[in-house]
Amino acid sequence: MTSQRGYSPSEWEHFRHQKDEAKKKPDRFILPGKTFYVEDWVELYDRFLRELEQRCPCLFHQLPETDYFNRSLRTPRTRRFTRIRADIEDKSNSNHGPLLELPGGDEGFIYCKGSMDVKPMFSNILKLLKMFCIPESEMVIYLRED
Repeated sequence: MTSQRGYSPSEWEHFRHQKDEAKKKPDRFILPGKTFYVEDWVELYDRFLRELEQRCPCLFHQLPETDYFNRSLRTPRTRRFTRIRADIEDKSNSNHGPLLELPGGDEGFIYCKGSMDVKPMFSNILKLLKMFCIPESEMVIYLRED
């Protein structure tokens, strides 16, 4: 059984402080025109990114080069999106979860961490929604009750 209450990404900041709620896994998320059923947070992030690539491939393929995500980062190993697997592979093999390999157009693949703390994941989602001109209110995440 799933929650009847959906949460926008910005509501997660408040929501994640609720001990019982923060431990729940996602059931599905909605973007304008589509519903995506997911098993966990890694799959939610992966499906979200792949949907952005489908909606606007040219913009998505520029993520590794954009300052929007990488301007304050001094070393390649802390980049959020990269074309070089080794830039984030070492961290992904530790406690940071799987490495996501996403379509990158003619340049090859785009890599990013598939699992991270909830706060940076939702920070990335909020930035991406803004970058892709999707109103934050149009993404809704539903959680499992179990």
